[in-house]
Amino acid sequence: MGESIVPFVGDFIINITIALLIIIGGLGFNVYIDISQKKSFKRLHLHSKIVIVITLILIFFWDVFNIIS
Repeated sequence: MGESIVPFVGDFIINITIALLIIIGGLGFNVYIDISQKKSFKRLHLHSKIVIVITLILIFFWDVFNIIS
């Protein structure tokens, strides 16, 4: 059986790349299209605003949780 990404547990570049790909993939095409067309946070659709804000909140609280524990 393969080791997956276990050998790269200490590799910062690999870990950041995987994390960014997961986050970028989670936002979705609708948000990307909205961002490219509107160029301003105030003009974004409600869906795009909610997705961006919730993503940032989850990242922030995950970091705080990891720092505390």
